[in-house]
Amino acid sequence: MSSEIDFLWDLHSAFEFSNSIGNSHHLIPMLQESLVPLMKSLKLKNILVIKHYSSDSSLSVVYSIKEYEGITEISEALDWLASLLKKDRETIDSHLPTRPGDINRSTAIWPLKDFGFLLLYADVLNYSESFAKSLSIPLQKLALACKNCELFEELDMERKKFEALFQSSNAVTALIDSEGRILDCNERFKILAGDARHLLANTLIDKVDFINSKTEKKLLIKSISEALEKRKKQHLHINSFFNGKNYHFEVSITPLHFEESSSTTVLLEAYDVSRVYELQEDLKRESNLLRTVIEIIPDAVFVKDKEGRRIISNKKDVEFAGAESSDEIIGKTNAEIFLPEHADVFTNDDYIVLQEGIPVINREHFLINKKGNAYWLQMSKVPLTDDNGQVYGLVGISRDISQIKELIRDLKYRADFEMLLVELSASFINSVQGELDEKINKALERVGRFCEADRVYVFQYDEPGKVMSNTHEWCAEGITPEKDNLQMIPADIIPQWNEKLQRLEIIHIPDVQKLPEDWQTVKEILEPQGIQSLVVVPMVVKERLVGFAGFDAVRFKRVWSEEDIKLLRIFGDLLAVSIDRKWTDEKIYRYNSSLEKINNELNRFAYIVSHDLKAPLRAINNLSEWIEEDIGDKLEGETKEQFKLLRGRVRRLENLINGILEYSRVGRIKSRIESFEITKMLSELIERLNLPPQAELKIQKTEMSFYSERAALEKVLGHLIQNGIKYNDKDIPVIEVSWLDHGKEVEFIVKDNGEGIHPDFHEKIFLMFQTLKARDEVESTGVGLAIVKKIIEDKGGRIWLESTPGVGSTFHFIWPKYEKKETLLNV
Repeated sequence: MSSEIDFLWDLHSAFEFSNSIGNSHHLIPMLQESLVPLMKSLKLKNILVIKHYSSDSSLSVVYSIKEYEGITEISEALDWLASLLKKDRETIDSHLPTRPGDINRSTAIWPLKDFGFLLLYADVLNYSESFAKSLSIPLQKLALACKNCELFEELDMERKKFEALFQSSNAVTALIDSEGRILDCNERFKILAGDARHLLANTLIDKVDFINSKTEKKLLIKSISEALEKRKKQHLHINSFFNGKNYHFEVSITPLHFEESSSTTVLLEAYDVSRVYELQEDLKRESNLLRTVIEIIPDAVFVKDKEGRRIISNKKDVEFAGAESSDEIIGKTNAEIFLPEHADVFTNDDYIVLQEGIPVINREHFLINKKGNAYWLQMSKVPLTDDNGQVYGLVGISRDISQIKELIRDLKYRADFEMLLVELSASFINSVQGELDEKINKALERVGRFCEADRVYVFQYDEPGKVMSNTHEWCAEGITPEKDNLQMIPADIIPQWNEKLQRLEIIHIPDVQKLPEDWQTVKEILEPQGIQSLVVVPMVVKERLVGFAGFDAVRFKRVWSEEDIKLLRIFGDLLAVSIDRKWTDEKIYRYNSSLEKINNELNRFAYIVSHDLKAPLRAINNLSEWIEEDIGDKLEGETKEQFKLLRGRVRRLENLINGILEYSRVGRIKSRIESFEITKMLSELIERLNLPPQAELKIQKTEMSFYSERAALEKVLGHLIQNGIKYNDKDIPVIEVSWLDHGKEVEFIVKDNGEGIHPDFHEKIFLMFQTLKARDEVESTGVGLAIVKKIIEDKGGRIWLESTPGVGSTFHFIWPKYEKKETLLNV
């Protein structure tokens, strides 16, 4: 009994000692010292102190005198305890403490109130009932000791946390009592204190240098008092200048009350927001700069929030919106700013940007704002996103592209205008006799539709310019034609109109109703036609007014643009040229008719010459032959010579008639145009000429192709070759034929070694009936070279002579290498 009392006393003393320490670092030593007597008294092999966590009913062994892993009885006891804790509190209380044999004979579990459990382990566990009762009090002390150690450990942890937070805080932190004395402070506070940091302990807060304004110090002391009095956190802003720098502090004062003491303390936390203020100033400057830039940008700039409300808007955006200032549109949606048809379009774009995060780039829209101002806008919108990629708004830019649109319209108008003029010009140029009136009517329609005129017309004057008539007219749908009512109008009825056109001036009347009194006659002519506005341009041919072309506006008044007037003027010039061409074609037609009549008469003359003149000559020739045959031998001497001379004159006259006929046919009667090689053509020509055997011909060997009137070229070359032999005084006549290629034309050269021709006769030899020798010396009609010259000139060429008397002559002539086929009959 005395040993159990000693044990309990030792155990009680140990627990009291451990509770007095109140330090978590002595928990393990305390447990060792407290549990050893119990282990000896009960002859235990091990004792486990088990922590019970009420939050999740889990268990943790916080102390074991010896290793317990692998011991079956201890594992069974722990499992049993864990399963027991899953039941209600009454069940737990009724099962604890356990006795040997409840779980197994080697273990017993005792509760440690509000802490956990004590597990006893022995080979055979056995203790008396009285001992068990006496053990409950020391174990309560043990539980209290463990709980105290745990609380001290938590308190120590909190203290360390507070100290860490206190020192690591970004704020300038200090503990200050109700008198304003600094009880403690962190390093940031000490750094700001500078040289005075060794004086900080129990120093009054208003003595600290970095709070140097008296006003600010009074405000701080007052805030500390109010925090303690009202037991409520206070906030204030302190501005201070020291160490050459301006400081801004956001200060919070939190009252701290300790129950065991009547003293009160505050926690002062001063956050240095100087950089924030600097950034705010920088931001303000940048904002002002950005605002200035946005305002001077010629485009509209706006920013919207997530709901599509404007939060930024520059002057141009205000102008597009039709507002007087940004205050009228800031905070408003599209529906509140624009007309519905425009607001819907803008809102659809906003949805794409704000909800889908997709930019809308260069979207064009024609806007009419509530003031009635119209703009062509090119608009781009992009989403604004935060660091997480979430869209919180949009920024947009709108550019006025009205001028660009107008320029594009003008360029298209010019392109269409020029294309129309090209088409009209081509149409008039390609027109043939009899098509001009139809093409003018079609052109009036094209021009009228292009300029959106109600009526387009052409008036022409008669030859003296005394009478004018509407010759061509086109009317838009629903417009009454007036052509039949405007025929043979005397020009002097409307002298002002006529005089203006005679001066080749444009007549532009924007409003017929506003014509002056001296134009009253013009007004009386125009009003019945329903004309409200018109423009008329003169048509001039060779500085003579031949008529005028005009546009009428019937459905509404109209001021005709410079482009419309320019088109009408050019169109009038085209019409004038076409009308002049028509007159010219009519003259040519009359000329061709007259020419055809002359050709017919010439053909009849040729027939008369060929038959009526040749018949008597043949009769004279035949009669002379009959007389000579009849008188036979009686014809002698001078009479015989006269008969011979008579027949020679008859042959000469017949050759002269043939030459005249041939000359008259040149240019009127064409032979076939064909392809041929020049050397082959010359070979065939020489064979047909039947030249004297002593004559020598030298032909150039260079081949050349022609597409021309072969028969005409053969006639020219044959005559020049024959002349070179006929008028040659050498025993061996030599003729050289060569050519030079000049591209589209060829220069032929025919050279002989005859007696030559004096320069005085170089031009005369090409005239009709001109011969260099008397016809009795050399039989010649004087027509051959004239025919040659006419054939060459008919081909657009020319012929010239180079000759030296006694040396020979060289004829040059130009001939086309390629001739186009005739499209009209030559008569």
